[in-house]
Amino acid sequence: MTDPTSNEPVELLDTIARFVEYTGDTERLRRLAERGMHGLFGALKLSENVVELNPVVTQEQRDRVTRIKEWTDAAQVEIDSDFALLHSHSLMGVWGALEATVDDVAAGWIEHTNGVTADSAFAKLKVNVVQFLATPESQRHRFLIAELKRDLGSSLRTGVAQFEGLLKAVGLGGDVPAGVRRALVYAQQIRNVVAHRGGIADQRFVLACPALPFAVGDKVTVTSEQFFDLIGCFSMYAVVIADRIRARTGMRLTGIGIPEQAGHTFAGAGGAEGADLT
Repeated sequence: MTDPTSNEPVELLDTIARFVEYTGDTERLRRLAERGMHGLFGALKLSENVVELNPVVTQEQRDRVTRIKEWTDAAQVEIDSDFALLHSHSLMGVWGALEATVDDVAAGWIEHTNGVTADSAFAKLKVNVVQFLATPESQRHRFLIAELKRDLGSSLRTGVAQFEGLLKAVGLGGDVPAGVRRALVYAQQIRNVVAHRGGIADQRFVLACPALPFAVGDKVTVTSEQFFDLIGCFSMYAVVIADRIRARTGMRLTGIGIPEQAGHTFAGAGGAEGADLT
């Protein structure tokens, strides 16, 4: 296997870069959606003026006004909700992308460093040998990562703890800035309540997210300020992981600092910064 101090794990850093690009695309889509929806009102006004000022109006022109009016009515609902539906769906997508990215990085790192050693976390795994041998050799590192996650109970951990247990086990553990840690607790809880409860808060959600003004039975929504804060924290967490890889392989760090305001929309949350709710 590769000596981690001799070769730059470019593929792993590319994997992280693709995730950061995805978060950027998500933020850009959100901003484009807002501008596009607001632009509909100008299009409606223009179409109405054409109908009002034109002495000869065709049915097609009248139908166009009707269609645009329907679109603006729908857009107004989204604007009035502060784009809550788009925020919820976007956070589900970004959280899923982060899960996949961390899995890819963990699998790639143990391959890069030959991390499956007698004194590693993998030594304690109870692996089905038949399944392992039946797995294509190129996928065996991923098989081991899946088994390790199951052994660690990663899916039951809260916020970045879901990822940090795995990263620590493969040799990529480290500190996470408090603001980022706090924000990703909220991102995970929002993702879970949207995915599993249709966005309706239950007692578990309310206890895990004390900074949010929701009671049991309320519809959970994410404001624009909170959404952009969360997207930024996703990107910052990816940078943290990238710098761990760089530090362990003798590469120059990214030099990207964590903004002081990261996670600020969830400040004052009490004990929600990554405690496991198992």
